[in-house]
Amino acid sequence: MTDSQDSSIDIGEMIEIGKKEEATPKGGEGTAAETPPGTWGGDTSAQGPTMDTGGRPQPPTASAPAQPEEPPSTGPGAPGKKGKKKLLVVGAAVLIALGALGGFWVLNYLNTSVSDVVVSHTEGDDDLIVGIHLSTTGGDYQGPAVVEIYYLGDDGWERVYNGHETMMRNEGTHLVPYTYFIVGNGKYMINATVRGITGSDTYELKSLVENLTIASASPDNPDGGTTFTATLLLLSEDGTYPDISVSEIRASINISAYRDNNLIETKTMTTITSLQIPVTFNYPTTGKTSGWYRFEATLTNHRAKPSSEMHTVDAEGEFYLNRNPQVRVTWTPTDIEKNTQVTFDATGTIDPDGDTITNYTWNVYYDPTKTPDTDNSTLIVKTGWGQTFTYNFPFTGYYIVDLMVTDDAGLDMYDMTQPPDDEGHPVEGQDGVKDTYVGVGQYELPVYIPPV
Repeated sequence: MTDSQDSSIDIGEMIEIGKKEEATPKGGEGTAAETPPGTWGGDTSAQGPTMDTGGRPQPPTASAPAQPEEPPSTGPGAPGKKGKKKLLVVGAAVLIALGALGGFWVLNYLNTSVSDVVVSHTEGDDDLIVGIHLSTTGGDYQGPAVVEIYYLGDDGWERVYNGHETMMRNEGTHLVPYTYFIVGNGKYMINATVRGITGSDTYELKSLVENLTIASASPDNPDGGTTFTATLLLLSEDGTYPDISVSEIRASINISAYRDNNLIETKTMTTITSLQIPVTFNYPTTGKTSGWYRFEATLTNHRAKPSSEMHTVDAEGEFYLNRNPQVRVTWTPTDIEKNTQVTFDATGTIDPDGDTITNYTWNVYYDPTKTPDTDNSTLIVKTGWGQTFTYNFPFTGYYIVDLMVTDDAGLDMYDMTQPPDDEGHPVEGQDGVKDTYVGVGQYELPVYIPPV
């Protein structure tokens, strides 16, 4: 038969098989379909049952598992002898080149003589940049250099840094973070040593803050307001202002305010713009707010070595804060005339710290020679006490109605004849004068009664 005939016979057989399968009834769900002849259980990888010479069926035999093929020892897949030799030759060439390069470096290193070491420096944002330049004979130097930095302290020069730099062709640049060697203001010596030859350069630092002081604290508005300000001073160790540009300072400050050991607020300053720094806080919103306020501040010199004494500088201060009463006065009748009895009322007076108003003192000043355009009169014609006060204006001319109000803050009795305690506070006693921390509110009403 020809190939085309074989193909037609195969197609015919397939058609006949298909007809038989359509004529065969299908089983229910789960019933396996009839397998084609010559297969066992639908697995075409194993032969179906065979018959022995006696007509008895024999069990199927499974195909043996395929064994992995070994690479051929000869032929296209086998490594050639020429390839192996080529690899050996290339490896040997690389080793020879490396050996020659190493030998050249060793010879160059041994033949190079260093005659001078020049050291320079520039200031970076975070590092001191040390430049090293060599003068040599017999070739360029490539190798290590030892870099040391010394600080001139109270006991003389002390080494504060030791490092190494690899020189390439007589040049080297060594970066030293400031936090690796800065221990104080003053002079530093930078040494670089190559083959026993040392070069030096000097570096002077003035920008560390050595002394932090909380100089004062007071209400921003003594007659009211909601804020108070503490003033910090950045000083030298001897308490004077340092002779530096503020822009050179690399520091930050944290300052906290406390009232009765309760933290009120903490402020952070990351940029220093002045040697005298006001820091504003908000008053507490509950409870009495007059009394002693404690402040704690820490300045961090960011360029100082963390283990040095100059890395952080601390300060504390305690101040008595008291705002004055806010005096409110009304009077009736509002039109004041001669021989008119007027009642003044200060019951609307308040204290912003929540203190109690303890005293209302009224004074009426009159001087017939004074006018509204001249100085205040000095002649007191009547004095009174209490939240209300009444006065009849008997004459024409210029009057001043004055009210002074005080609160009870700081009114503890102190014995001022005894020295203050270690913190400078007056010593409490049974007798003595009243402390000066009392809040005082003042009110003046000018009254002019023209001649009839």
